[in-house]
Amino acid sequence: MEYSRPLDAVRAIAIFGVLVFHLDPAWLAGGFLGVDVFFVLSGYLITSVILGDIRQREFSLREFYLRRIQRIIPNAVLMIATTVVLYAVLFPPSTAAPVARHAIWSLLSLSNVFILNNTGGYWEQSATSLPLLHTWSLAVEEQFYLLFPPLVVLLVRRRILWPALIGLSLASLAACVCGSFAYPEATFYLLPTRAWQPLAGAALAVGLAPAVGSVPRRPAQSRSAATLGWTGLALIAFSFAGVTESLREPGISGLLPSLGTLLVLVAIREQAGPTRILSNPVLVLIGKLSYSLYLWHWPAIVIGRTLLAQHPGSFRLIAVGCTLAAIIAAIATYYVVEQTLRRRGPGRALRFAVIAAGFLIGLGTCIWGTAFWSGARTEFVRASLFDQVTFHGFPYESRIQNYCKQMHTHPIAGYRDVVAPIPPELAPDQSTGQTTEPWARGGIIKQWGDGDPRVVVFGCSHAQMYSPMIDDVCRQLGVPVSFLCANGTSIFFDGSYSAEFDESRRAWLKKWRPDVVFLIHRWDGAGTSVDELQGKVSKLIEDIEPDAGAIVVLTQVPVSSLGDSINPREYVQQEEHATGALPKLVPDGKEPFRRSMIPMFQAIAAKHPKVRLIRADEMFYAADGSIRYASGRSFFYTDDDHLSDSGAALLQKACYHAVSGACRR
Repeated sequence: MEYSRPLDAVRAIAIFGVLVFHLDPAWLAGGFLGVDVFFVLSGYLITSVILGDIRQREFSLREFYLRRIQRIIPNAVLMIATTVVLYAVLFPPSTAAPVARHAIWSLLSLSNVFILNNTGGYWEQSATSLPLLHTWSLAVEEQFYLLFPPLVVLLVRRRILWPALIGLSLASLAACVCGSFAYPEATFYLLPTRAWQPLAGAALAVGLAPAVGSVPRRPAQSRSAATLGWTGLALIAFSFAGVTESLREPGISGLLPSLGTLLVLVAIREQAGPTRILSNPVLVLIGKLSYSLYLWHWPAIVIGRTLLAQHPGSFRLIAVGCTLAAIIAAIATYYVVEQTLRRRGPGRALRFAVIAAGFLIGLGTCIWGTAFWSGARTEFVRASLFDQVTFHGFPYESRIQNYCKQMHTHPIAGYRDVVAPIPPELAPDQSTGQTTEPWARGGIIKQWGDGDPRVVVFGCSHAQMYSPMIDDVCRQLGVPVSFLCANGTSIFFDGSYSAEFDESRRAWLKKWRPDVVFLIHRWDGAGTSVDELQGKVSKLIEDIEPDAGAIVVLTQVPVSSLGDSINPREYVQQEEHATGALPKLVPDGKEPFRRSMIPMFQAIAAKHPKVRLIRADEMFYAADGSIRYASGRSFFYTDDDHLSDSGAALLQKACYHAVSGACRR
């Protein structure tokens, strides 16, 4: 296939969207759709190459796969191995462990499967802290490259290539659109529901290609082709800038950039419209570097953020250092690795030997990373500064969902040394023989006394972390209690999880009319301003007030800047070993917002006589404003924002008085 400078410029547009989005999604909300542009362009280019070889009777599956290996593997292996080593050196073992395991899947072109099975979705915190998250798209492309060439050969022989590609693309698109609503995570990550984009590019390549044996025609440079090109660029730009949170499903949001890319490719084929602008040397150079930039930018961003969590006062140094490191690595690997090892002339056998050796070294590095974690983990347990940390909040989950299973199969860093019982699969309801959600049966009810629950606990995982302690309080007082806690859901009656969930909670309150309702939430995630949060909390209290004897609101504890990708005990122990003193843990960037909530809650409590405010936050500040995370051998936190059982126990006296006082009547 003859080299085309504008095609590299399309790559530059795609990588621009991805880079800006990854730096800050607020800057370009739809920039992640640059990957969709890459998918369409890849299908177009690879099909054009295959058809060109077939036309010249030179096509060979073996040669095709060898080219792909030379093009893709060397740079990717170097990036993956480097990331594993950096994590092993820079971060605690619980942070490095998932990276080493993920790296092995990435080397085997199965990163998308690993991410699907071990995260809650592309935009979840558990995913965005993975430095190899971006390799999911490489896995999709590599899986496509593995299956597509034999299919083309078969369809060419049967003379049905073009209609078959169109049909397969439409079928994949239909599956993608439907799956976006039924199975959004799998639809986002897996090849069958992503194949429509490279297949669409492939169908365009076939439609524009000259027939076998014919003389390629000269580009038409028509006005209509120019219009298509400019329209295509506009569609790509609009999708990058105009996508909203509700349109992040790939079946819907991916249509505009994919169609736009197809239109731009038509214009480039006809050398019309934006072709001259797309031949700009700067755009072309960025496009040539796009693969290397894509590989190195995301690990640099994640490493930078993780280092900032440990050293929040060094923003400029870390940000500039990681940015420069990513750019230098991208340029160096493009010229030294990518361009050197993809040549096909003399010495090709030696280059393949280097690639094979590099792959084996990379794989060995990943296995070493896993072994490193195991050894470091053993040392951490042996020399721990603190008693065993426990968290018994998970069994108080009132809805069936994947979180508890995920904590069991792939626990986040903060819980790797925590004893945290995971509830078993829920047994079928005895009356119906069917499994029903716990919230539909009244939540997790502990019958410590006669009658309906007199205490009800509402909230998210922050309510779950206090639930064992509140349960113990109710047991001591002989008071039945219900826990309607649901991780990741809103405490408010806003339908964010489901209308049925909200109506069920309302119905149980009206039926029981409990003496006490606890409202416990991660309040700093419930609004963007104090005024917005105050409106939501006030409305919730007004809804509950008629059916509750008392409403107990707990303020939020400080959140560590470490984030949930770093185990706080490992970090503390690592720093203590290096400096001889326990380090300070400082609150994260939302601390001013949390501080401003306190007067708001106090004002709400003053306005509503039934409301009692418990200042949970006061227990967890040191005199200098840093986080009080331990006392002696007791560690109060599991991760950056959840208390351990020993941390929650500090609030037991206050909760005991609140329950005993309200339940006397």
